[in-house]
Amino acid sequence: MELYLLVLLLICLILLLVWLFIKSYNSYKLTKRFNNYTVDYDNDTLSIVDVLVSSYRNIEEKLSRRLIKTHVFDDYSKKYIKYSGSKKLLTNMNYISRKIFIGLLCLLLLICNSFAKENVLTIVNILISFLAGFFLYDIYLYVLGKYEDNRLDNDISEAIVIMNNAFKSGKSIIQAIDLVAKEMQGPISIEFKRISEDIKFGLDIEEAFKRFSKRVKSVEATYLTSSISVLSKTGGNIVSVFDSIEKNALARKKLREELKSNSSQARFVYRILVSMPPILVLFLLLLNPAYFVTLFTTTIGFLAFVLIIMLYVFYIIIIRKIVYIEVKL
Repeated sequence: MELYLLVLLLICLILLLVWLFIKSYNSYKLTKRFNNYTVDYDNDTLSIVDVLVSSYRNIEEKLSRRLIKTHVFDDYSKKYIKYSGSKKLLTNMNYISRKIFIGLLCLLLLICNSFAKENVLTIVNILISFLAGFFLYDIYLYVLGKYEDNRLDNDISEAIVIMNNAFKSGKSIIQAIDLVAKEMQGPISIEFKRISEDIKFGLDIEEAFKRFSKRVKSVEATYLTSSISVLSKTGGNIVSVFDSIEKNALARKKLREELKSNSSQARFVYRILVSMPPILVLFLLLLNPAYFVTLFTTTIGFLAFVLIIMLYVFYIIIIRKIVYIEVKL
């Protein structure tokens, strides 16, 4: 059964390579066909990395278009809107394609490792390898999203300061928004560019900031949106209002940094306790590489491995509840 599965898998990989070769050859023929009607450029300026990246992106886009035709991942791809910032189905479907490619890469590494060690592939190993690669990209996006959210929380205070200075110099709200988008870098600049585009496409300022507040989900963003909403309805001295917003935002930022500094010891203890089990496992593997082989070669061992992972997850949750102080301000 395992030999039949391995042969079938190799046939699928060979067919995939043949399909990629045919597609590349067709692209080459089209390029050669239209060369006489296009402007020549220096191919030497492109590095090997650029060529590989360009080829991968073309393959990724083709796979995404085929996935769109199947309509299987349409709903699943919507969860990546928060990372892409676009509601285009093709843009979000590219994330699914990347996950599939990462899963196939992990599967290819498993096959190479099995051939090198002359191990027999099983259905369980194949599924675990592909699923591990498939969801590995989600972990990367989650960590990246957390980093951008923290950076966004810190940058909103600076954006409020820039807007307040713009109002003091006599600029309008739209000019202040454009100034923040121009002067600042990173996620906050992208968000204010979206606000400016929403206003240019016909939305009023209040609705544009409400969309901004829903995307960012920050205390400063909610406070800024509420202040803009009140000013647009009732009027008032915008400079004095933004002076108050600026003082409150800077005070919250200072208090948040102070609380984060005071809780750094608890976070350090939490990280040490969480990282100790993997370090011990790695140490045992260095001493005896065959120590954990039973977990992956027998059914009881695989069940024990699943139980160990579940206990480790519960261990992380319990330790986090005990020693980790999460600051939300």
